Amino acid sequence: MINLAIAFKFNGDDTACRQLLEKNDWSATIAEFKLAVAVLHDDFDKAGKWMKQIGKSGEILNEDAYHTWPLFRDFRASPQFLAAYESVYGYQFRQELIPTDSQLKAAAINGSIISAQTNEESSSTKKSQNSNAQ
Repeated sequence: MINLAIAFKFNGDDTACRQLLEKNDWSATIAEFKLAVAVLHDDFDKAGKWMKQIGKSGEILNEDAYHTWPLFRDFRASPQFLAAYESVYGYQFRQELIPTDSQLKAAAINGSIISAQTNEESSSTKKSQNSNAQ
């Protein structure tokens, strides 16, 4: 439902976005949904407070979501977002995340695995082609 509301809003139909959101009682939902509703209502003061309450990693949101989820497209440019982000993560927001050492190590390991699999597949394809040629 949130993603549909985002689609309405970003296609210029604020009325449909608000109507969709008003069909639900968001008071008993997790903080991430309350954050999303505040952002979609352009209530960036409230959204900043929800960000701080959620902290570094919520039930469904993590730092990457603030960088990539279209919901935050306009909110990311606001002073409320920038202040809340720095308060939560301890450093200023940048458009691109800088990977941590553990993320770089995981990527290197995954790259090695993929490279090894590709080499095995290539070797097995060549063997198959050679035996078919004979």
